Amino acid sequence: MEPMATDAIKPEIPNLETKILLMLKDEFLRLNNLKVGDHIIWNFRYDTTRQAYKSRRMDKYSAREEGEGVLKTDEKGFLFVESLKDYSFYNHTNNGLTGRSRREWYQREMRKSKHYFGVGFIHLPSD
Repeated sequence: MEPMATDAIKPEIPNLETKILLMLKDEFLRLNNLKVGDHIIWNFRYDTTRQAYKSRRMDKYSAREEGEGVLKTDEKGFLFVESLKDYSFYNHTNNGLTGRSRREWYQREMRKSKHYFGVGFIHLPSD
C-alpha cells in the first residue's frame, strides 16, 4: 500500500496574544474610565536581598509596594503601568572564573518598575 502523494500545506496560525492584549487594553481603560497617561495607584514589584539562613551567601527575594504610577503603551500598543519612583532590582553576576577563584554577587540596579496588563495567562510580551 503506497502513501498518497499530495502537497501538504502548513496552515498559518494567527497571533492571538497580540490581539488579546490589545483588546484587553481597550476594555481595561473603558471599564475603569481611564486613558493612557493617567496616574493610578498600583502594587509594584521590586527586589530585596537578605542573608541566607546559616550562610554567608545572599539571596534575592521579591517584594511589593503600593505606589503611584503612570499608564503607558509600548511600541506594540500593549498597556502597562510604570512607577514614578525608582525601585531596586538585583542581577546575579560573577567574575567569570571557575573553582576557588569564582566569586558571585548580586549587582543592584535602580530603575522604574513596570507591570504589563493581561500577561497572567501568557508570557511577557516579547521584544
